[in-house]
Amino acid sequence: MSTKLDSGLERALRTYKDAVRKIGVKEVNPPVLIKGPQTLVDWLPGAKKALRTVRKGVERDLAVVQAQIAANKGAGSGNTAAWKRLDDAIRKLESELVSPSTVRQRMDEGRRSMMPRVEKVVAERLVPMVTDAEGRLVAELDQAQIKSLEQELPSWIKAWSEYAFRWIEQDRAMLVEQLWKPREGDLPVPPPTIRPLELPTFNAGIQFPQISIERKAKGGVGSTLRHGRSVMYGLLSVAMLGGINLRGGGGDKGEMLPWMILVAVGAIGIGFAQAKGERAQEVVRLTENAETKAQQAIRDTLRIWLDRCTDKILQSLREQLADRRNEMVDWYRGQVMPALQRQLSESAARGGDADDARRKLPRLQEKERDVKRAGTSLEALETLLAQATSVEAQPET
Repeated sequence: MSTKLDSGLERALRTYKDAVRKIGVKEVNPPVLIKGPQTLVDWLPGAKKALRTVRKGVERDLAVVQAQIAANKGAGSGNTAAWKRLDDAIRKLESELVSPSTVRQRMDEGRRSMMPRVEKVVAERLVPMVTDAEGRLVAELDQAQIKSLEQELPSWIKAWSEYAFRWIEQDRAMLVEQLWKPREGDLPVPPPTIRPLELPTFNAGIQFPQISIERKAKGGVGSTLRHGRSVMYGLLSVAMLGGINLRGGGGDKGEMLPWMILVAVGAIGIGFAQAKGERAQEVVRLTENAETKAQQAIRDTLRIWLDRCTDKILQSLREQLADRRNEMVDWYRGQVMPALQRQLSESAARGGDADDARRKLPRLQEKERDVKRAGTSLEALETLLAQATSVEAQPET
C-alpha cells in the first residue's frame, strides 16, 4: 500500500481537521503521523465512535438547556396567571362572607313561604268568646288558644332561620365551586373549608295584647217591657179601631178585664221575643268587632315581632360570617402565603437555571453545528478511503 495520500484524501483530511478543531476532544482528532491511507483506515473506527459519543453528549446538553428555558417560560406565565385567578377568587369569597349577596332574597323567600301558614294558624286560634257579666257583654279571645299560639310561633322562626341559612350555605358552596374551577385551569391552592352556619339562638317569644270589648247588655227586662209597651199600644189601637170601648162606658167593666189581660200577656211575649233578638244581634256585632280588633292587633304584633326576629337573625348571621371570614384569613396566612412563597422561590431558581441555560445555548448550538460538520467530513473521508483502498487492492494487469 502507498505511504502517500492523494490530493482528494488530503483535502478531505484538512476539511475534517478544520471541523473538529473547535470540538476539543482528542479522540476525534486524526493521527499526527500518517504513513498512508492504512493509518487512517486503522484510526477511522475509533474516531467514528468518539464522534458519536460527542454528538450524543452535545444533543443531551442542548436538550437540557432547551427544556430549562421552556419550563421556565411556561411555568412563569402559567403560574402567574393561576395565582392571579386565585387572588381574585379569594377576594370574591371574602366579599361574600362579609356581605352575602343572597341574604335578603333567601330571607324574603322563607318569610313568604312561612306567612300563609302562620296566618292560617293565627286565624284558627282567633275565636272571641262573649260572656254576660253582671248585665254587660264582654268579648275576649280564648286565652288557652292565645297561650298555645305564643308557644308555637317561635318554632316557625327556627324553621325560617334554618331555611335561610341552609340556602345561603348552598349559594356560597356553588360560588366556591365556580371560583375554584375556572375555564382557564385549576387554582394552585384548594379552597378553604368553611364551617356550616349554626342556627341562631335568641328569645323569639311573642306576647299578644289583651283583647277585651265590653258593652251594656241589651235584651233584658227593660228591653222586654219597652218592646211590650210598644206592642200593647199597637194592639189597643187596633182594638179601638174595631169598635171596642176600652173605657167601659155603658158596658160591663168585668167583661173588659180578660181582654186587657190577654193583650198585656201577648205584648209581653212579643216584647220578650224582640228583646231576645236584639240581644242576639248585639252578641253578633260584639263578636265581629272583637274579631276585627283582634285581627288588627295580632297583625300589628306579628309584624313588629317578625321585624325584631329578622334583625336578630341577621345579627347572628353577621357575627357568624365575621368568625368564618377570620378563619379564612388564618387559612390564607397558613396555606396560601407559604405556597406562594415556595412558588416564588422555585420560580427564582428556575429563572436562574434558565438564565444559565440561555447563556449556554449559543455555545451548544455552535458545537452541535461543528459536530455535524465533523460527521459530514468524516463520512466523506471514509468514502475516499474506501475508494483508495479498493484501487490499491486490485491486481496489476
